[in-house]
Amino acid sequence: MKVLFIQPGCREYRVKLFEELSQSIGGVDLLHFGPRKFNGNQTVSENEGRKLKISKFHWIRGLHRHVKDYDAVVGMFDPHWLNVFLLPIFFNKKIIFWGHGKGKSGMLNIVRRTLGKRAKAVITYDEKGKAELVKLGIDTQKVFIANNTQHVPNSSDTSALPKNSFIYVGRIQARKKVEDLLEAFAMAKSQLPAGTRITVIGDGDHLKSLKAKAQELQIASSVDFVAGTTDAEELKAHFSKAYAYVSPGHVGLGVLHSFAYGVPVVTYKGDHHAPEYHNIDNEISGLLTEPKVAELAQALVKITTGGMYRQMGHTAYGHYAEKRKISQMVDAFKEAIYYTHTS
Repeated sequence: MKVLFIQPGCREYRVKLFEELSQSIGGVDLLHFGPRKFNGNQTVSENEGRKLKISKFHWIRGLHRHVKDYDAVVGMFDPHWLNVFLLPIFFNKKIIFWGHGKGKSGMLNIVRRTLGKRAKAVITYDEKGKAELVKLGIDTQKVFIANNTQHVPNSSDTSALPKNSFIYVGRIQARKKVEDLLEAFAMAKSQLPAGTRITVIGDGDHLKSLKAKAQELQIASSVDFVAGTTDAEELKAHFSKAYAYVSPGHVGLGVLHSFAYGVPVVTYKGDHHAPEYHNIDNEISGLLTEPKVAELAQALVKITTGGMYRQMGHTAYGHYAEKRKISQMVDAFKEAIYYTHTS
């Protein structure tokens, strides 16, 4: 069976997904518009495409030529990719959409419903996304859930190891509200275990402002700023010392990354997060607070008290190990692809 994936690009955390899926089904072709990631790989073939960009919209040149010879085509459930979004009109028997679920625009959701019904299948990131699409009127039998995750090669439960810090890993952006972590830490410092630190790993346009904030709060000597890295062993060394991963604003795959090391997550409640946020079970594998610095400060104290971080971290690791390995995501894609091929 010949399968084509169409993606804007191939991010590093997607490489393992495509490698394992291609090995499992005998090969995958990938059409994308970013740096090549599979040079020398024998099962994942990268197709070079050309596209036109008009404002926020994209039109892939020669798309019909790219897709016509495949048994299944997995493309973005995103109206900004115009002719990918329209593929079910012409190739409805083999088109699979992959995306979060519905969007915020009521008008575009009407279009999503129409084209989602014409597609052979739709793959969503989580249960919430599926529920949204079924409510739109898309047949529940053809909506599949591939819980989004990432491969962590040295995953292990570090929850029982000695801790001395709170950690943030990711792009340093205003929407992550890492400055709220600094303020909460300054507020709670006297109630935290002696020597507790903050480790901020990442780069971004907000980094200078964040360092200035640490100076302003007079906690700079307790904050370690580390350059962004993808080195798994270096990251594990930092995560293993953390009471919790704290990203008060937007959270996404960082939830699963921290769970993979047995580290619970602390963040604000709300609908501003990526779908991975829904992996957090409040008071079980992390703490969800109201979006107030004072409440975040209380959460930092709470999670370090009575070994709470240890039990939460162990539970978080179990969730990752049992439900969010990349192999489980691969199985979900296989199910959708075989459904397309056989139904």
